[in-house]
Amino acid sequence: MAHRIGSHSPARRTVRPLITKLLLVLLGAGWTIGIPVRAQEAAKESPPAVEGPAKWEKEIRKFEDSDVSKPPAAGGIVFTGSSTIRLWDLAKSFPDLPVINRGFGGSQMNDAAHFAPRTVLPYHPKAVVLYSGDNDIKNKKTAETVVGDLKAFCQVVHEHLPETKILMLSIKPSPSRWSMIEEQREANRLATEFARTTNYLQVIDVEPVMMGKNGEPDPALFVKDMLHMSEEGYARWTALLKPHLREATAPRVFTDEKPLSDARLKPQRTYNDAYHPWTPPTTVADWAKSAARIHRQLLVACGLWPMPEKTPLQPVIHGKVDRDDFTVERVSFFSRPGLLVTGSLYRPKNASGKIPGVLCPHGHWANGRFYDAGEKGVAEQFKLKAETRESAARYPLQARMVHLARMGCVVFHYDMIGYADQKPLDHRGGLGDAEASLWLQNPLGLQTWNSIRALDFLLGLPDVDPKRIGVTGASGGGTQTFMLFALDDRPTVAFPAVMVGTAMQGGCVCENADYLRLGINNVAIAAKTAPRPLGMVGADDWTIDIETKGLPELKQVYSLFGRSDLVSAVAYKQFPHNYNEKSRERMYAWFKQHLPLAETAPLTESDFKPLSQEELTVFTADHPLPAESLPADKLRERLTQDSEAELRMILPKDPAGVEAYRMVTGGALAVMFGESTETGARMTSATDDKGKPLPADPEPVAAEIIGTEELADSITLIRGMVRRTDSGEQIPAIAMRPTDDPKGLVVLWIDSQGKAVLLDEAGGPNAMVRKLTGAGITVASIDPFLTGESREAAAKKAGDKPLYPVNLQYPGYTFGYNAPLLAHRVRDIVATARALRAQQGFQKLAIVAQGEAGLWAALANAASPGTFDWIWADLDGFSFDAVKTPDSPSMLPGAKKYGGVGGLVGLGAGTTGALHQLAEKDAERAKAIVTAAAGPLTIEPKPLEIDAVVARLIQVKPE
Repeated sequence: MAHRIGSHSPARRTVRPLITKLLLVLLGAGWTIGIPVRAQEAAKESPPAVEGPAKWEKEIRKFEDSDVSKPPAAGGIVFTGSSTIRLWDLAKSFPDLPVINRGFGGSQMNDAAHFAPRTVLPYHPKAVVLYSGDNDIKNKKTAETVVGDLKAFCQVVHEHLPETKILMLSIKPSPSRWSMIEEQREANRLATEFARTTNYLQVIDVEPVMMGKNGEPDPALFVKDMLHMSEEGYARWTALLKPHLREATAPRVFTDEKPLSDARLKPQRTYNDAYHPWTPPTTVADWAKSAARIHRQLLVACGLWPMPEKTPLQPVIHGKVDRDDFTVERVSFFSRPGLLVTGSLYRPKNASGKIPGVLCPHGHWANGRFYDAGEKGVAEQFKLKAETRESAARYPLQARMVHLARMGCVVFHYDMIGYADQKPLDHRGGLGDAEASLWLQNPLGLQTWNSIRALDFLLGLPDVDPKRIGVTGASGGGTQTFMLFALDDRPTVAFPAVMVGTAMQGGCVCENADYLRLGINNVAIAAKTAPRPLGMVGADDWTIDIETKGLPELKQVYSLFGRSDLVSAVAYKQFPHNYNEKSRERMYAWFKQHLPLAETAPLTESDFKPLSQEELTVFTADHPLPAESLPADKLRERLTQDSEAELRMILPKDPAGVEAYRMVTGGALAVMFGESTETGARMTSATDDKGKPLPADPEPVAAEIIGTEELADSITLIRGMVRRTDSGEQIPAIAMRPTDDPKGLVVLWIDSQGKAVLLDEAGGPNAMVRKLTGAGITVASIDPFLTGESREAAAKKAGDKPLYPVNLQYPGYTFGYNAPLLAHRVRDIVATARALRAQQGFQKLAIVAQGEAGLWAALANAASPGTFDWIWADLDGFSFDAVKTPDSPSMLPGAKKYGGVGGLVGLGAGTTGALHQLAEKDAERAKAIVTAAAGPLTIEPKPLEIDAVVARLIQVKPE
């Protein structure tokens, strides 16, 4: 049973030796102290073996006696556990830390728990380092038993010392007990699993630093018994443990009573969420800003920012098939070098003058344009009463094209990527890796570009009226429909079927892309159609609620133009996912009213003779597939070359060129770093799609002080957080401020270990902080997303799952709805900087960072020009070439398209300071931008010297 905290106070420890001496005196005088003589004699004859925790009583009392003569100060670091702890020369390993060794050799985890009230609680430590379990497994205890005793230890400590962190060193592999490794690993796994359910326990895996090249424990790390560790073994543990100690002893912002409630710790958005809400703006001015941002966001997501060159189409039209009242021709052209567009061109016979044109993307019908439902499909449609004619039931895509032609329209029915004649690409493959994301090369972008060029083709036909263009498609074709309207002002009437809604947003790779739906949904994208006529239908699928979720938001946007009558939707809930006769007839009526079509244009379909696949096929012996049509790998090479050429064209050579470069690359950064499409301060100089500056928004950040503490050396510790009021993000933060006469300069020090960078291993201000605060400078730091306290909170929720899961087959499924981890960290830095600038008395702001965080700081400076007065960041040679998998913490889709590290960080040319150790190619590019901007930023090949930075900051004079 656990003792109460305080039951082994110094006063009580003083009394015990006196009692012991008195007992010895009495026994020496012949006193029996109430023990029967027979029992005393029996004890002399056969002293009983001491079992269980009692066998350690002598060692525990030695600790207590030592505390009487030399009591340790509270707030240190207690090491406890078995002989691996007892034999550790802690003073040598941690000479600057208040360490207390309370290891007792041969003990097991239950012993550690039993004696925790006497080996841990009296010292009120900031952190406890525990090593135990090794002997347990040797004594045939199961992994479950070991972890059960670990839980008991944690309960004792955490109940009485809720702010104390417990660092458990995992059970080590050793040559002498190598046969037990599987049970040891299972105990370590269970312990790690338990730790994830807490915010105070961390299991540190020692196995990676102890293994040799043969996959077994390195003998050099052990003494002769091959169980206990050598100096080299302890040296490795020391190096492993030090950063964890620094973090464990760091001042905490959040507690069990007031936990971190960062909105980003909730489950990620996915395309298949039941509800994707979007709140439309309520004024024309706000809608104009929102529409411009959505426009740019979609272009960036599709890899079309800036727009590629429109090369000559040179369409090939052949193989006319003549029916009674319409004709069908085969069409192919290149939308850009290597990328084909193929389809069927339907025309009414006997039409005169210019007539309306209709684009029809087909969606995910089997075989696309060639779709044949077969006899079974016909029977199903008749049973549902979804179709009334066999020709339309079997060939519903052809039925739509035929009837639109009969209504007097020129119709171009074109293939999606990898469908029908669109070769040699695969619809779902070839563009799902990290490299494709880094260049923003994705199926959605290819299809959207093909739609834009298909529109160019249609408008170039001599018999098409350019002022009367309709677009309609269902499912994936519906996605292509509203994407085209969102990005192109030329189409006049839209009718996306069974795709606009607030539920599932599109399940195929061709409907998803990095950044596509950050902060928005399909309804928001469709709203870009306004005020052009927009008709929709839903079904018994993800669009079933379109009349109550989706249509009201669209009505709100259309009402800003006084034309809420131009948007309409109805859900045919009796039918599953479809574009059947009833839905098509609603579309025909919409087009007839709004294109408009002749009064005599029929709304009811009539029978037709379908075309065979052979008649629809574009490529024949006389017109073979062009050799210029590229497979995915070759097309990607060409797309990369085109992006590099675009970058070379806009790379600035003078200040005017810098502004043009900023409009493109800065505009991309605003999307890449998760700029809200509705509210929130922009992180770049934002413009609309025509380059016109957008009005500023209010700052969406606020700082909250949670507590203060006076430290030694006239330093005030401030614990608090920075909040993004528009998104619910919370960022743990601390500041070390001079208690007397701060001079208004703040240094924001960023590190991958979080705010612990400001501390020594004992949890106090480190030497660098003391120097700066001694010169009147305030030093602040944060736990950027998934570092420090943020990581702890995420680990507790994630269990054994990744802290920030990424879809490895197609990253657009993740980054289309959630900002990349790197973007979150950059956003946190910018939010903190803006919060600091808003604080009274803070006049100048510098940012300093090294290693992994050097990239974060440099990107924050580029994304938020004017926020920092100085920057010193060491990027340690990082290049986005090092990002090989989508789940890399440094993954930033589009980074290579917009110039890599050098092309991005060069946007921060106006900040005084230096960026150190850029990769060679990135350094050249960054220098070119800085030179063109005539900025004070320098690019340095040498490592950043912290002492030199501190000296430079101390020289800054207060204003």
